[in-house]
Amino acid sequence: MLKEKTVTTIIKRRKAEKNYLTDEFIDSAETDCSSILWLNKKMGEKILKDRNFTPSDLPDQQATNRKLRSKKNKKVDLLIKDMQQGNWHPTTIIFSRDGLLRDGQHRISAAIQSGVDVQFNVHVGAKASIMSKLDRHKARSASEWLGLDYFQNKGLKPSYWSMAEKIATRGMSFFESKRKTKTEIQTHNPTDSEVAGYCDKKLEAIKWCSSLSANKKPKGFSRYAWRVALAEMYHKSPEKALLLLHSLGGATKASCPSRQIVKIMAEQSKESDLDHRDFFIDQLQRFFYCMDRFLNNKGIRGVVGKKNNL
Repeated sequence: MLKEKTVTTIIKRRKAEKNYLTDEFIDSAETDCSSILWLNKKMGEKILKDRNFTPSDLPDQQATNRKLRSKKNKKVDLLIKDMQQGNWHPTTIIFSRDGLLRDGQHRISAAIQSGVDVQFNVHVGAKASIMSKLDRHKARSASEWLGLDYFQNKGLKPSYWSMAEKIATRGMSFFESKRKTKTEIQTHNPTDSEVAGYCDKKLEAIKWCSSLSANKKPKGFSRYAWRVALAEMYHKSPEKALLLLHSLGGATKASCPSRQIVKIMAEQSKESDLDHRDFFIDQLQRFFYCMDRFLNNKGIRGVVGKKNNL
């Protein structure tokens, strides 16, 4: 009996080719149309040089066509991080029918500096009058995007999102700054995913602390410095944090750290020689000192220090 021959055919799949943005695509548009295209560094630089609606003298290609926007902000740095980390999702850049870039300067600048090719939804053939219609919608606040993308999936009520966002971002900027100076903390610029990663580490503390009501509590209970410090203490020892919370305003010894904490809470920045950022750092460090003493069952008989062992 003859055996049938079996023929195996190997099919090699070709990798999908990347479609890149070109001058031809921009110039050929007579009506509105759009397409998802890749942008490389060379084309990006060419666009900002030859097609920018209002070329700017800003350094490092950070061009903008809106005088109302701040020329020095953290936007481009955040975009660069997202692109380099693979967290970038195509957004729309707009060219008018005369071939000029009407929207997308910051994102193209970020793409150039990121060193990687990125995708955009390229809208071409728009009317030149589109400029007056752009950016009229209010951007989401940090608490809204963190709440919608993160907190609501962790069971935190929307009414707590704002406080939770402040506890997370301000705590993260303090702990990840080596010198704890106003300048270093102010320039701390994490991406959305980095903030979410920080929240993952201290989620229960952030949820608990942000949900605390300020009713019938000492003056200044809602201060961000206090909430950041309390969340950190809860992260270290939930039992001690609860004990400290109950001791505030109670009949405690004069040397009890909780007495000093209540005094620090009541301070006003306008009554000090510090601006609000330096005042925040100063209060936070003294809160940490008091909490460290409380955790170790030690009192405070002299001046409140700033050494942070928490």
